[in-house]
Amino acid sequence: MDLRYGKQRHLDYLYRRLQQTCKVKSRTSVCYVENLNRVMNKMLGKSSKSKKVKRLGCCFRDYNRFYIYIEKNMGFEIKAQTLVHEWAHLMTPFNVPDHGRKWAENYCKAYRSVYRTK
Repeated sequence: MDLRYGKQRHLDYLYRRLQQTCKVKSRTSVCYVENLNRVMNKMLGKSSKSKKVKRLGCCFRDYNRFYIYIEKNMGFEIKAQTLVHEWAHLMTPFNVPDHGRKWAENYCKAYRSVYRTK
C-alpha cells in the first residue's frame, strides 16, 4: 500500500472504499479509541475484570446507524485488517452466527475490495 499521504488518511480512504464497494443498509461511523476494552466494558455495563482478552475492534448497531470501534494504539496494517473484519460483520445479518459461512463470504468480498491487485 502506498502510504505517502499518511496512515490516517489512508485508513480514511479504505473506509470510503468499503462504503462504495461493500454496501450496508445503514449509515456508518468509525471511531479510533484508546483502551477499547475499558470503553466496551463501560458500554456493556460489565466489570473491567470480566475478560482478559485484548479486543482490536468491535461493531455496534444503534437505531439506524452502525458504529465500528477500533483500538487506536496499534499499527496501521492491523487497523486496516480490523476495519475489514468489522465491516464484514456489518454486511452480515445480525441473526447469523458471528464467524459463520455468511460472515466468511462477506469478509472475502470486503478483503478483495480493499486489497485488490492491479
